[in-house]
Amino acid sequence: MPRTRPICEFCSRVYRVSFSFARSLPSVPLPASLTEPAAWYIGGPTSLDRYRLFALAQPTDASAAWLAQRVPAGMVGGGTGQGSGPDGAPFLEVSYLDRPVPAGVFGAQLVLAVVAAGSGGSLLRADAQVTWHPPRTAAEYIDPARYHVLSITVTVGGARMHTVHAVVTSQAFITRLARSLDRAQAEPDVGLGCPAEFADYQLAFSVSGTAVPPSWSGQPRPGAEDRRSPPTGGRSRPWPTTAQ
Repeated sequence: MPRTRPICEFCSRVYRVSFSFARSLPSVPLPASLTEPAAWYIGGPTSLDRYRLFALAQPTDASAAWLAQRVPAGMVGGGTGQGSGPDGAPFLEVSYLDRPVPAGVFGAQLVLAVVAAGSGGSLLRADAQVTWHPPRTAAEYIDPARYHVLSITVTVGGARMHTVHAVVTSQAFITRLARSLDRAQAEPDVGLGCPAEFADYQLAFSVSGTAVPPSWSGQPRPGAEDRRSPPTGGRSRPWPTTAQ
């Protein structure tokens, strides 16, 4: 669960807005084989997902198109997509992003997945998801006054993979970079698939050129992020399968 009261309050607001919007949809009673959850939670160390199930009278395409034209209050459109559930049934997806998010929150969204129902209508799963940044330990911060040598190694991918290496001894540069890294937030436990990832950076801070340095590495994601449903710690997620 989130560690701070502001993040907890933000989660509550996201759920309230999301399900108020979902309940306003032109829904019909759920099939007898499905039970609408009052509060189902799933999540991982840095994320929380609360979802509910709805039945819609319209077929899948019409439902997804209708949803894409409507955005809940306080949110912006997050895009549309398609895929298949665990049973192979195809679904259409519409998402909305909550903006802005408070400090400590990585992102929040409402994701609507629509699958076909045997009655000619469709089933809707509405997921309200919040992901936050995990806290950093004291060992993850760099004291620039301790280090005087910075080794930078960049591995560039693509058709001609190669590595670029440089050593920096400018204390001003080392201090500026260390402070920048100290201001960065830890990455949450979510997948961020991105085809634009093309290089891996490794930075090693050393007391001298022969010391065993602490290091930091990461892959830049220039202007790209996966806005689809974030994974939830690997736990199983009941899916609104095709109703017979």
